[in-house]
Amino acid sequence: TTDKTLYMAGSFVGVANAAAYGSVGNAGRALAYPTLRLRNLSSGTARPYYLVNFTTGAGLYFNLSLLAGETATLELTPGNRSFTSSFRPNLFSAILPGSNLATWNLQPGTNSLSFFCDNSSLEASLFWTPRSWSADGGTVY
Repeated sequence: TTDKTLYMAGSFVGVANAAAYGSVGNAGRALAYPTLRLRNLSSGTARPYYLVNFTTGAGLYFNLSLLAGETATLELTPGNRSFTSSFRPNLFSAILPGSNLATWNLQPGTNSLSFFCDNSSLEASLFWTPRSWSADGGTVY
């Protein structure tokens, strides 16, 4: 409609998936480059599709299928980026074009994130160390 409301009608049967949306707080005073850990806790495969930071507008998009028990780790620190798993040494080819791999970060304060996958048994975790600017001219610690 003109007020951007979407109405749907019909007979619908099936299962629908929706992205998780939440807030993450970066207590530091500088950008944080986290590590993303994806753990497939199911007995089948699990596919992560994206991780978007709506605060920065940056997104990471995946074409990846994690096997049962597989853990994938994406390190986003500039100069130290890697994407490996417990089964495979290099997963960078699973990051789709259009992803903001070089600039994906957490801003100081609250960041609004969204994560979407096809399996509720896929655990996604972010780890980082809060960083602050120093008084010596811009060194980040």
